Amino acid sequence: MERALAPVLLTALLLAAGQGRAQDLSPDFNLNAARMPIGRGCPEDNIPPVPPPTDTGYYARYGGGAPRLESSVTVAVRGGEGRAEIVFPGVKPPESAAGYRAALFIRLAEGARAPVLSWAAVFCSGRRYLGYKGSSLEFPSGTEDFAIKDESLALGPLKVRLARTHPWLLAGTAPDALCTGDAPRRLGYTVKTLPAGRDGLAFSYDRKKNSLTVTWKK
Repeated sequence: MERALAPVLLTALLLAAGQGRAQDLSPDFNLNAARMPIGRGCPEDNIPPVPPPTDTGYYARYGGGAPRLESSVTVAVRGGEGRAEIVFPGVKPPESAAGYRAALFIRLAEGARAPVLSWAAVFCSGRRYLGYKGSSLEFPSGTEDFAIKDESLALGPLKVRLARTHPWLLAGTAPDALCTGDAPRRLGYTVKTLPAGRDGLAFSYDRKKNSLTVTWKK
Protein backbone atom coordinates (compact mmCIF):
# COMPACT_ATOMS: atom_id res chain seq x y z
CA MET A 1 0.00 0.00 0.00
CA GLU A 2 2.95 2.32 0.64
CA ARG A 3 4.11 1.70 -2.93
CA ALA A 4 0.65 2.70 -4.22
CA LEU A 5 0.68 5.94 -2.28
CA ALA A 6 4.14 6.99 -3.47
CA PRO A 7 3.09 8.01 -7.03
CA VAL A 8 0.08 9.92 -5.62
CA LEU A 9 2.22 11.85 -3.13
CA LEU A 10 4.79 12.61 -5.83
CA THR A 11 2.07 13.90 -8.14
CA ALA A 12 0.63 16.11 -5.37
CA LEU A 13 4.06 17.55 -4.61
CA LEU A 14 4.68 18.33 -8.27
CA LEU A 15 1.29 20.04 -8.60
CA ALA A 16 1.94 22.12 -5.50
CA ALA A 17 5.35 23.11 -6.77
CA GLY A 18 3.88 24.01 -10.16
CA GLN A 19 1.19 26.17 -8.58
CA GLY A 20 3.74 27.98 -6.45
CA ARG A 21 5.98 28.58 -9.45
CA ALA A 22 3.00 29.81 -11.49
CA GLN A 23 2.12 32.31 -8.76
CA ASP A 24 5.68 33.57 -8.70
CA LEU A 25 5.60 34.15 -12.47
CA SER A 26 2.22 35.95 -12.47
CA PRO A 27 2.30 39.62 -13.53
CA ASP A 28 2.54 42.20 -10.74
CA PHE A 29 -0.04 44.52 -12.41
CA ASN A 30 -3.44 42.88 -12.48
CA LEU A 31 -6.44 45.03 -13.38
CA ASN A 32 -8.90 42.43 -12.15
CA ALA A 33 -7.27 42.45 -8.73
CA ALA A 34 -7.63 46.23 -8.32
CA ARG A 35 -11.19 46.97 -9.30
CA MET A 36 -12.57 50.28 -8.07
CA PRO A 37 -15.74 50.09 -6.02
CA ILE A 38 -18.84 51.50 -7.68
CA GLY A 39 -19.54 55.08 -6.65
CA ARG A 40 -16.00 55.93 -5.68
CA GLY A 41 -14.87 59.22 -7.27
CA CYS A 42 -11.73 59.64 -9.33
CA PRO A 43 -8.88 61.76 -7.98
CA GLU A 44 -9.49 64.21 -10.84
CA ASP A 45 -12.82 65.11 -9.24
CA ASN A 46 -11.01 66.61 -6.28
CA ILE A 47 -9.03 69.37 -8.05
CA PRO A 48 -7.84 71.94 -5.52
CA PRO A 49 -9.10 75.49 -6.07
CA VAL A 50 -6.91 77.90 -8.01
CA PRO A 51 -5.19 80.30 -5.62
CA PRO A 52 -6.04 83.99 -6.03
CA PRO A 53 -3.64 86.04 -8.18
CA THR A 54 -0.86 87.92 -6.51
CA ASP A 55 -1.78 91.53 -5.86
CA THR A 56 0.93 93.56 -7.57
CA GLY A 57 -0.86 96.85 -7.02
CA TYR A 58 -1.43 97.39 -10.77
CA TYR A 59 -5.21 97.77 -10.55
CA ALA A 60 -4.94 99.90 -7.44
CA ARG A 61 -2.74 102.32 -9.38
CA TYR A 62 -4.37 102.26 -12.80
CA GLY A 63 -7.85 100.88 -12.20
CA GLY A 64 -9.55 98.07 -14.07
CA GLY A 65 -11.17 98.39 -17.47
CA ALA A 66 -9.53 101.67 -18.45
CA PRO A 67 -9.21 101.77 -22.27
CA ARG A 68 -5.60 101.95 -23.39
CA LEU A 69 -4.12 102.44 -26.85
CA GLU A 70 -7.53 102.20 -28.47
CA SER A 71 -8.10 103.72 -31.90
CA SER A 72 -10.16 103.11 -35.01
CA VAL A 73 -10.28 103.99 -38.69
CA THR A 74 -13.69 103.89 -40.40
CA VAL A 75 -14.07 104.52 -44.12
CA ALA A 76 -17.31 104.56 -46.14
CA VAL A 77 -17.38 105.16 -49.90
CA ARG A 78 -20.49 105.33 -52.08
CA GLY A 79 -21.09 106.82 -55.50
CA GLY A 80 -17.93 108.88 -55.57
CA GLU A 81 -18.55 110.32 -52.10
CA GLY A 82 -16.55 109.21 -49.12
CA ARG A 83 -16.19 109.72 -45.41
CA ALA A 84 -13.36 108.63 -43.15
CA GLU A 85 -13.29 108.96 -39.38
CA ILE A 86 -10.09 108.39 -37.44
CA VAL A 87 -10.26 108.12 -33.66
CA PHE A 88 -6.75 108.67 -32.37
CA PRO A 89 -5.41 106.80 -29.34
CA GLY A 90 -4.69 108.76 -26.22
CA VAL A 91 -3.69 108.40 -22.59
CA LYS A 92 -6.55 108.20 -20.11
CA PRO A 93 -6.51 109.71 -16.61
CA PRO A 94 -5.18 106.57 -14.83
CA GLU A 95 -2.17 106.45 -17.15
CA SER A 96 -1.65 110.20 -17.24
CA ALA A 97 -1.58 110.26 -13.44
CA ALA A 98 1.29 107.77 -13.60
CA GLY A 99 3.30 110.06 -15.89
CA TYR A 100 2.37 108.63 -19.29
CA ARG A 101 1.19 110.81 -22.17
CA ALA A 102 0.63 110.68 -25.93
CA ALA A 103 1.69 113.19 -28.57
CA LEU A 104 -0.15 113.18 -31.91
CA PHE A 105 1.80 113.87 -35.10
CA ILE A 106 -0.14 114.15 -38.36
CA ARG A 107 0.53 115.39 -41.87
CA LEU A 108 -1.06 115.42 -45.32
CA ALA A 109 1.28 114.74 -48.23
CA GLU A 110 1.00 114.08 -51.95
CA GLY A 111 1.00 110.41 -52.84
CA ALA A 112 1.64 108.68 -56.13
CA ARG A 113 -2.05 108.84 -57.09
CA ALA A 114 -3.81 110.83 -54.37
CA PRO A 115 -3.15 112.64 -51.08
CA VAL A 116 -1.97 110.49 -48.17
CA LEU A 117 -2.84 111.26 -44.57
CA SER A 118 -0.25 109.84 -42.18
CA TRP A 119 -0.43 109.99 -38.39
CA ALA A 120 1.32 108.59 -35.35
CA ALA A 121 0.42 108.80 -31.67
CA VAL A 122 3.75 108.68 -29.85
CA PHE A 123 3.65 107.36 -26.28
CA CYS A 124 6.01 108.88 -23.74
CA SER A 125 6.99 108.45 -20.13
CA GLY A 126 8.29 111.84 -19.18
CA ARG A 127 10.84 112.59 -21.91
CA ARG A 128 11.40 108.95 -22.79
CA TYR A 129 9.99 107.51 -26.03
CA LEU A 130 8.08 104.24 -25.38
CA GLY A 131 6.54 103.48 -28.78
CA TYR A 132 3.75 104.53 -31.08
CA LYS A 133 0.53 103.61 -32.83
CA GLY A 134 -0.25 104.97 -36.27
CA SER A 135 -1.15 104.39 -39.89
CA SER A 136 -1.41 106.05 -43.29
CA LEU A 137 -4.57 106.50 -45.33
CA GLU A 138 -4.37 106.95 -49.09
CA PHE A 139 -7.54 108.56 -50.36
CA PRO A 140 -9.37 107.52 -53.55
CA SER A 141 -8.24 109.02 -56.83
CA GLY A 142 -11.38 109.23 -58.97
CA THR A 143 -12.44 105.67 -58.10
CA GLU A 144 -13.72 103.99 -54.98
CA ASP A 145 -10.35 102.47 -54.15
CA PHE A 146 -8.52 103.48 -51.02
CA ALA A 147 -5.76 101.97 -48.94
CA ILE A 148 -4.81 101.91 -45.27
CA LYS A 149 -1.07 101.34 -45.02
CA ASP A 150 1.49 100.86 -42.28
CA GLU A 151 -1.06 100.35 -39.53
CA SER A 152 1.23 99.62 -36.59
CA LEU A 153 1.34 99.34 -32.83
CA ALA A 154 4.96 99.13 -31.73
CA LEU A 155 6.11 99.21 -28.12
CA GLY A 156 9.31 98.11 -26.45
CA PRO A 157 11.98 96.75 -28.83
CA LEU A 158 9.60 97.15 -31.81
CA LYS A 159 9.34 100.91 -31.34
CA VAL A 160 12.20 101.38 -33.83
CA ARG A 161 9.68 100.60 -36.61
CA LEU A 162 8.72 104.26 -36.52
CA ALA A 163 11.73 105.06 -38.72
CA ARG A 164 10.40 102.69 -41.40
CA THR A 165 6.67 103.43 -41.31
CA HIS A 166 6.93 107.20 -40.64
CA PRO A 167 10.32 108.34 -41.96
CA TRP A 168 9.06 111.93 -42.24
CA LEU A 169 8.69 112.04 -38.47
CA LEU A 170 12.23 110.97 -37.62
CA ALA A 171 14.05 112.92 -40.32
CA GLY A 172 17.05 114.21 -38.38
CA THR A 173 15.24 113.77 -35.05
CA ALA A 174 16.00 111.33 -32.24
CA PRO A 175 12.96 109.37 -30.98
CA ASP A 176 13.23 110.82 -27.46
CA ALA A 177 13.04 114.32 -28.98
CA LEU A 178 9.42 113.55 -29.89
CA CYS A 179 8.67 113.54 -26.16
CA THR A 180 10.22 116.91 -25.32
CA GLY A 181 8.12 120.03 -25.03
CA ASP A 182 5.38 120.52 -27.60
CA ALA A 183 7.09 118.49 -30.32
CA PRO A 184 4.07 118.27 -32.70
CA ARG A 185 3.75 122.05 -32.82
CA ARG A 186 7.50 122.59 -33.00
CA LEU A 187 7.82 120.22 -35.96
CA GLY A 188 4.64 121.47 -37.64
CA TYR A 189 2.70 118.19 -37.50
CA THR A 190 -0.53 119.06 -35.68
CA VAL A 191 -4.18 118.88 -36.72
CA LYS A 192 -4.12 122.69 -36.94
CA THR A 193 -1.68 122.45 -39.85
CA LEU A 194 -4.20 120.47 -41.92
CA PRO A 195 -5.96 122.56 -44.55
CA ALA A 196 -9.69 123.08 -44.30
CA GLY A 197 -9.95 121.67 -47.83
CA ARG A 198 -7.58 120.30 -50.44
CA ASP A 199 -8.01 118.30 -53.65
CA GLY A 200 -11.69 117.81 -52.87
CA LEU A 201 -10.98 116.76 -49.27
CA ALA A 202 -12.51 118.48 -46.23
CA PHE A 203 -11.11 118.02 -42.71
CA SER A 204 -12.84 118.45 -39.36
CA TYR A 205 -11.23 117.71 -35.99
CA ASP A 206 -13.25 116.95 -32.85
CA ARG A 207 -11.09 117.74 -29.83
CA LYS A 208 -13.47 116.13 -27.34
CA LYS A 209 -13.50 112.81 -29.19
CA ASN A 210 -9.89 113.21 -30.35
CA SER A 211 -11.06 112.26 -33.83
CA LEU A 212 -10.62 113.54 -37.36
CA THR A 213 -13.35 113.36 -40.00
CA VAL A 214 -12.44 113.61 -43.68
CA THR A 215 -15.06 113.87 -46.42
CA TRP A 216 -14.61 114.01 -50.18
CA LYS A 217 -16.61 114.02 -53.38
CA LYS A 218 -15.25 113.10 -56.78
